Amino acid sequence: MIPLPDETAGSLAFRLARNLCLPLIGLCQQRLGLTYQQARSDLDRLLPERCLETIARISGMTTRTVGKLLLPSRWTASVAQSKAPSPNRGVRLCPLCLSEYTYGRRFWRTRFAAVCTKHSVELIDSCPNCGKPIPYFGAPGGFTVQFWLENWPICPSCLNRIDRSLPTAPELISVSRLWHAALCGKPQLGFTAPLFLEFSSKLIARFENIWRYQVAAAMAFPPSRWAAHLGTAAILRSLSTPKVPESVFYAALGMPFDPSQLANEIVSWPTTGGPGLSEIPSARAISRSLK
Repeated sequence: MIPLPDETAGSLAFRLARNLCLPLIGLCQQRLGLTYQQARSDLDRLLPERCLETIARISGMTTRTVGKLLLPSRWTASVAQSKAPSPNRGVRLCPLCLSEYTYGRRFWRTRFAAVCTKHSVELIDSCPNCGKPIPYFGAPGGFTVQFWLENWPICPSCLNRIDRSLPTAPELISVSRLWHAALCGKPQLGFTAPLFLEFSSKLIARFENIWRYQVAAAMAFPPSRWAAHLGTAAILRSLSTPKVPESVFYAALGMPFDPSQLANEIVSWPTTGGPGLSEIPSARAISRSLK
């Protein structure tokens, strides 16, 4: 047994449990020695940390192969369920990918995941039928605890089939491909891969926490559910054009700026005005401003 392309540890354990004719939670408790609570935690992150050698022995893989499934913790999106509003409402996934092969992808678990770079559609994190989050673990009918892949493509809340995807903005497709490449270690826009991801992560967090940014992105692309990623795409797009709008430039560096001006610029997706790229500090200077 070997990991599938970009597969998560939880997904690998799910397939291993299927081969052993066990439910995933049974595999976690009976074969991996996890407690009930641990078996209901974030398996994509927990398993390579706690059960690396055991998984390698059961699956016939090397510990090095299993270790490669470990997710970068600071760029991993949460799957914890909460009553408070959160951009991480449920498991992020692409129904088109899952219709081809049912397994979890590591890119979907990162905070940069908003678009499927293969099918150019937006990822979903809630059922398009009932609007409820797609839970990492759930209890359909209150009878059994399940991993999200065990009941795919049936929504555990409304029991309807999940099979819809939304088209997305070209800018979001482009920037998602940059993030995917950076996660594979490739430099982007003059930044090293880690610096580009750190820069992007901070911008996403800023857009998630400022309502006016989200309103502006929603005005630009009303169908999209990924306002913070659209706002970040606007800034990254501006940094790669001959002219950068002044407020975009200052927002990207974390310096004082006028949010209403930036909101207008996001809506219009400008390509002129503001300082030129030659006037922008180097990647090293931007890196210092993010610390």
